[in-house]
Amino acid sequence: MAKTRSPFQLFLILLIIVVAFFILYGVGAIQPLVNAGQAVFQPVLSGFSWVGNRVGNWFEFLGSIGQMDERNKELQSRLDQLQSDNTKLKEILRDNEQLRQGICFQYEHNYDTVPAAVIGRSTDPGLQTVSINVGENRGLSKDMPVIIGDGLLVGRVADVGFNTATVLLLSDRQSVINAVVQDTRASGIVRGRHGLELLMDSIPQNEEIAGGQSVITSGLGGGFPSGLLIGEIKEVQESSNELFKEARLLPAANFDRLEIVFVLTGTH
Repeated sequence: MAKTRSPFQLFLILLIIVVAFFILYGVGAIQPLVNAGQAVFQPVLSGFSWVGNRVGNWFEFLGSIGQMDERNKELQSRLDQLQSDNTKLKEILRDNEQLRQGICFQYEHNYDTVPAAVIGRSTDPGLQTVSINVGENRGLSKDMPVIIGDGLLVGRVADVGFNTATVLLLSDRQSVINAVVQDTRASGIVRGRHGLELLMDSIPQNEEIAGGQSVITSGLGGGFPSGLLIGEIKEVQESSNELFKEARLLPAANFDRLEIVFVLTGTH
């Protein structure tokens, strides 16, 4: 039966081994064993180090994804804001250009004008009218001419409230204006054709008119000043009345895209 060593004996043996190890290490006797161990375990340790670095890099990359996502959201928010600002700036520049044209026309012809924004359009197919955001509060009254830009005639004020008004467009069938062909001074009457086009009739048969010629207000009847551009002749056609002929007109203003208009309130 093997004799069991006491704890003191085991401690004494371990102490002797440790002391012997340090003595041998100090004199270099076990250096070959150390070198051999390093040669054997160095690749394993290097492998663990490589794996550790890659794992660390992976977790670092995962962490950066969250940061990139937040950055992308921030950049997208800035881009959306810039696009919104750019859209607003384009609208401001467009409005400013329309206002500039109207103001220049006002000063060139000594007109008093009131700028207005179009705020509504008739939903009745039989009516060609728009609503504007000024009225009696800005001195408007019925039958005042309404233009855009550089004197392009749109229509006339048909009804006036305190701070709004209704504009009857040239294309409405109730619209009737005395006009002349600018080049030949041939006179006639321009009427609306149910919102489809303009028609100039009552043109004397002996007058020479042709497509592409401009038609302007004549100033007769006192409703409109002379020289406001109505449109240009698109096609000349014979009238059922042997004394007169008529012409289809292309309006100078696009009635479907009215945004800012000017009401001619007088002269100065």
